[in-house]
Amino acid sequence: MLLFAHMGIALGAGILLDKSLTGSHPFSTKSKFQLSSPSLRARAPSQSFEHSEEAANRQRSNLSDNPATSLASPKKHLDYRFLLIGSLLPDLIDKPIGDVFFYQTFQNGQIFAHTLCFTIFLALLGAYVYRGWKKSWCLMLSFGCAIHLILDGMWLAPRTLLWPIYGWSFPKLDPVNFFVWLPGMFHILVTMPIVYISELIGLAILAWAAVRLIQMGKVHAFITNGLVE
Repeated sequence: MLLFAHMGIALGAGILLDKSLTGSHPFSTKSKFQLSSPSLRARAPSQSFEHSEEAANRQRSNLSDNPATSLASPKKHLDYRFLLIGSLLPDLIDKPIGDVFFYQTFQNGQIFAHTLCFTIFLALLGAYVYRGWKKSWCLMLSFGCAIHLILDGMWLAPRTLLWPIYGWSFPKLDPVNFFVWLPGMFHILVTMPIVYISELIGLAILAWAAVRLIQMGKVHAFITNGLVE
């Protein structure tokens, strides 16, 4: 499990998604209404407060009616806590099952949650939850899982990715002794640092996001509701 790569790159992808939906990124200090309304930015200072307020209300109404920007409202925001959880969810599910509790059965840490079927199920469930209750948490889980599968290169394991098309069983991997595996990981880190470039990128994104949250005074808001506005 490349912890920082999965979390950091998923977070970066989520920021790009939010930017594409709303026209601004979630760590901006400016309001999305300000950024997405050229007419409000160009309005002369001499105009009355009432007219500006009326225009702002119209802008908010237009944004709430637009499906592409509805996630920008406070009650429909993209919850980045679930995005981060989703980026690790396949490993959190599969590794205890396949590598620990049912090792003799599976002997593989990439099973059910590393399948495309699992991610699609989360996406469909997320669409249902969002349509019925306007909550985006399950959609964010599915998005995080999709990024995880990409970073794991699951297309190289089609029997797992496309399960159960190739059958109901998963391929079994050669047993690896932990005390052999751990020194091997350090050897790769020293001799082939390029393998960990995604880990460094993810760590840099997480560090940048943490600094921005601290600067904006939004650490508590992020912890309690996943909001970074």
